[in-house]
Amino acid sequence: MSEVITNDVNEKSGRSWVALLLLSIFFGYLGFDRFYAGKIWTGILKAGLFVVGVLTTVIFIGFVILPIAGVWTLFDLIMIICGKFKDVDGKYVKG
Repeated sequence: MSEVITNDVNEKSGRSWVALLLLSIFFGYLGFDRFYAGKIWTGILKAGLFVVGVLTTVIFIGFVILPIAGVWTLFDLIMIICGKFKDVDGKYVKG
């Protein structure tokens, strides 16, 4: 017999939408929102991008890197507000 697996594409995550939103607003540039959602590696990458951008502003490379980090943070914030941000399990974190 074959087993039928159903995946609800709109399945809601157990993580708090409000907590994710607040983390994204205040600490999103450091990747805290992604850490909370369980996306550890992209959280490290997002935080690293910001830190490298800040450290390299002295030699003007940071002025290229920081806008990239800012756009990524803004994109995540918009996705969270719209309820389209997924956690590590592929479930939507919705309010």
